[in-house]
Amino acid sequence: MAKALEEVSQSIERNISTKEIPIYSKLKRLHAHIKRGLSIYYTEQKGVEKYAKEMKKVESTLDSKKGKLKNRLAKFRRLKLRFMNADDLIKNQMSEIMHSFRALLFAGGDNLSIPRDNFDLERWFKKPKRHERKIHGRKHIGMRIVNEGPTLLPALDAHLLRDELFTYQDLLPYVYAEPPESQIKSVEHKRVMTKGSSKKNARVY
Repeated sequence: MAKALEEVSQSIERNISTKEIPIYSKLKRLHAHIKRGLSIYYTEQKGVEKYAKEMKKVESTLDSKKGKLKNRLAKFRRLKLRFMNADDLIKNQMSEIMHSFRALLFAGGDNLSIPRDNFDLERWFKKPKRHERKIHGRKHIGMRIVNEGPTLLPALDAHLLRDELFTYQDLLPYVYAEPPESQIKSVEHKRVMTKGSSKKNARVY
């Protein structure tokens, strides 16, 4: 962003070198604002880079490819303690955030087939969430995934496993497929609860 603003500033500077252009005063004022903003950025740049390096160290402890969970957790704790004892309010706040997220970030072991942490869980939900948001236009994923998840998620993500279009021959093996019992019970429970909470069906005593 800073590099792009520098290029814009240089372009404006070339244009305002002559005062004959109609919007000379506006361009000059814009040029001054950009220069002032860049000067603030360069003043704080070193501090931002310092914190970015620390965040990369924290991020590396969450990558399962960079060692066993036990070792990564130990490194995470050392970083948290160092931030907590630092004479820096931002690092102190980083330590508090790390403490509150620690349990979820390192849940489970090294050989789990389920989402490894809350970030991995968000990535897993990203694609079905996108489908559902397109359907009902809301921010949340909707109760449809909760109730019909066992059969809905494989259908929503089927295109991720192949590039070709599906033909009827591909779908024939699933003609007599039945939803699992857990899904049937979940859908039935939702139907009963919806009917029970309906104002239309409420009894008047």
